[in-house]
Amino acid sequence: MIIDVHSHVGEYPKQWTQEWFDSYAHLVGDPLKSVLQHFPLDREKILKDMDEAGVRISVVMGFVHYSTSTFVPDEYVYNNFIKNDPDRFIGFSCVQPVDSKNEFNAKGLLDFEKAVTEYGFRGA
Repeated sequence: MIIDVHSHVGEYPKQWTQEWFDSYAHLVGDPLKSVLQHFPLDREKILKDMDEAGVRISVVMGFVHYSTSTFVPDEYVYNNFIKNDPDRFIGFSCVQPVDSKNEFNAKGLLDFEKAVTEYGFRGA
């Protein structure tokens, strides 16, 4: 059985912001051009890609990047992936324990606890 252990999900430009893509341009050239070919990162597209590649299960997670306002919450991951296909998707929380000023943020830990206890996520 093939398991994909790291798949970010979300919508562009609603959740994945242009600002995030711009912040990584110096590392990979034009990340928007190379990454947008994979969007949308919705359930139907990911299931199709998984089936074509022979992947049985995918560990899916959102994304938190305070400095660029990119935010795909755990609730989105649960409602759009885990709830509909619990046999194909395992939820992991994308925890951000610091805020945009790089200071400890207890909300990130509370969000992780909620993801595990309410949504059945299995890790971070």
